[in-house]
Amino acid sequence: MPNPVLSVIVATRDRPDDIARCMDALALQTLGKQLEIVVVDDGSTTDIEAIVRDHVAGDATVRYVRQEGSGAAKARDHGTAIASADLLAYLDDDAVPEPAWAEAVISAFREWDCDGVAGRIRLRLMSPAPDWLHGRDWLALSEFEMGPKPLRLHGRDLPYSANCAVTRRYFERVGGFSAAVVSRMDHTLSTAEDTWFFEQVREMGGSIVYVPDACVEHVVNPQRLTTDWFIQRAMAQGASTALLRLGRDRSRLSQPALLVREIMRLVLRLPAELARDTVLRRKTIGTRLFLAYERGALFALLKRRAPTARKSL
Repeated sequence: MPNPVLSVIVATRDRPDDIARCMDALALQTLGKQLEIVVVDDGSTTDIEAIVRDHVAGDATVRYVRQEGSGAAKARDHGTAIASADLLAYLDDDAVPEPAWAEAVISAFREWDCDGVAGRIRLRLMSPAPDWLHGRDWLALSEFEMGPKPLRLHGRDLPYSANCAVTRRYFERVGGFSAAVVSRMDHTLSTAEDTWFFEQVREMGGSIVYVPDACVEHVVNPQRLTTDWFIQRAMAQGASTALLRLGRDRSRLSQPALLVREIMRLVLRLPAELARDTVLRRKTIGTRLFLAYERGALFALLKRRAPTARKSL
């Protein structure tokens, strides 16, 4: 049997309903036998293997592998190590790809001669959105929408791990997603490793294309639409971003400079966040999210670790 054209790696942990839904969607892919699916179970206490086995993904080759709670970045790298194709795609377990998703990813690499792909991510809310959710707040839920036409990405626009792809050549050049997790922050980096990864792809000369036809729905469960979840997410984002900045420069001289920069950002932006909340008539929710982000960043810069290790994917 010839090697698949595209390998899709799905990292999962203790979310049986989500992985079942994702597998059902992958079974509908129009790519057929040219698709390989690698499910990496990051230490689940539920029987994820049985779910993967029971949800046959059409004509695609399906592989299951387990690791013991090493985190999402290492799960993606683990899956990549056993994948067969030279084109590598990544989905979160709560992503539901449209039937032509895999074909759209492959077409993008061929037509644009690119090295990375950012797929469109639409949100499927499982309960009504709170009235305070506004503007950039949606980004915390991994929404990625840049219009109906494909385009090359520049600047700060980078793929999300919920729906992205890369050539094996650039994956190996970067060293994988877990290359972001240097020894002093092992098991504490909880988000942003996907941004770091694709930043490296771009810095090494790779091009990244946004492909709206490579579309998934990101299922958002009710517990993610609470103030507490957004605050925890903001704190994790702040800590992870700060740790990645430290990781780019191992010199201890970088720590004081980054601390000063973060304190200045806190002082200068706080009035704007308060004013934005006033305009939007949402009490102080935006300000609280901003302060949570800064609290996570400052903790990470001082302690060289995140406030808490990541509990799940």
